Amino acid sequence: MPIFRTTGTTSSPLLLRTTTSSSSSSSSSPPPADDEADVVQRLNLKRQFERWAFLQDLLELDVESNADDVNEVVSIVLRSYRHQPLTPAPKTKRERESAAPRISEATREVMNRLLTSRSYDGSGSVGATTTTNGGVLRVFEGEDCLVTNCDIINDLESLLPSDDEDHDAYMSLWDIVIALHGMENVKMSQKEGNKEWDARCVVARFLIHYDFLTEGIIETPSD
Repeated sequence: MPIFRTTGTTSSPLLLRTTTSSSSSSSSSPPPADDEADVVQRLNLKRQFERWAFLQDLLELDVESNADDVNEVVSIVLRSYRHQPLTPAPKTKRERESAAPRISEATREVMNRLLTSRSYDGSGSVGATTTTNGGVLRVFEGEDCLVTNCDIINDLESLLPSDDEDHDAYMSLWDIVIALHGMENVKMSQKEGNKEWDARCVVARFLIHYDFLTEGIIETPSD
């Protein structure tokens, strides 16, 4: 269990989310054309506010999250970093303290395993639609966003910094989760030992670590 601490991130104006702003945004924008109906367009994920809201909803079990959308976002992020150059081992203090994700041979091996697993649908089919971004890793399924395979969650968690390897990076991820979900809510979720929330939290931390919240989705050619 992480050691909770209070940071400046909890006062972020992004926490002041209202249903009015999100509804007005969706009502004023025309629906995307069929050939543009990917998750980035549909959920307006080029805006950091919407990416913050996406992660908030993912961490809240009482809020219905679309499993297909979550699967597609995870898949795009995985593919984008799978093609990034390998990162040399940090040598300086600044490099060691950098929050940027490091791509090692082991990291790429896990990403390749996920993107070639039997849970990966290379056709790009998501429910009744077809994505424009390539295949989809089936992390969750159904209206309740239930885990399809615990091995997938374990692999995604292995792509995150551990407390032993990089305590600061590990704690930074939990700081952002606390800012998103609230300290008391996080404590309660961990105390209850809800495996579905644990899985959602792993996916949220994976997306945070790989710059989904700060930089958005890096567009790469389809595999």
